[in-house]
Amino acid sequence: MAMHASFPRPVAIVLGCGDVGSAVALALHQAGLAVVLADEADPSWHRRGMAFTNAWYVGNAELESEGACFCASLKSIPSILARRMIAATTWSWPGVAAALEPEILVDARGRKRRGAEALRGRVPHAVGIGAGFVPGESVDLTIGHPEECLRGSEREPPGQEHEAGAGQREDGQGEHADPAGEPGIEREGEGEDHAIPSRTASRDCA
Repeated sequence: MAMHASFPRPVAIVLGCGDVGSAVALALHQAGLAVVLADEADPSWHRRGMAFTNAWYVGNAELESEGACFCASLKSIPSILARRMIAATTWSWPGVAAALEPEILVDARGRKRRGAEALRGRVPHAVGIGAGFVPGESVDLTIGHPEECLRGSEREPPGQEHEAGAGQREDGQGEHADPAGEPGIEREGEGEDHAIPSRTASRDCA
């Protein structure tokens, strides 16, 4: 596996800080990888205590005694990884990948959020979680979303799926509010090498 010069561990990037993305980041971190968890500014505030989302709002988060620290700058990510913490960031994953040369990229954002970009070929191992990925084309490997696996045979035939309820996103996160009670704001990226500033976690955690 490739290793960044500043720390002797292979790097993994996980896209999406929801409960699935956080669980993947935690598992990779506990397996010994240096993990960067990337998401947009002001991500959904859901299932508190089951995800690293707090890092985007208060600068740090903890899940199963493992810590994540928000990195407002790309330059701060290596130092957080060197401290054996998960680096949470709003930087675009291509910018992070260019700087850290990751071995693994895992997309856990959910179909509506991730767009149509192909991940395969841009890192050594690209993994997609959920529907819509094509192994060998958009990614190297696909993994069923946990909620989809639980439904199993209860799924309806194609074309007969229930429409999501009002405000319910396909990734199950639904509409959200930030800690101040205001609705979360979806923002588009500003390019592959620019950060998307969060309203709350504007500085790196101490």
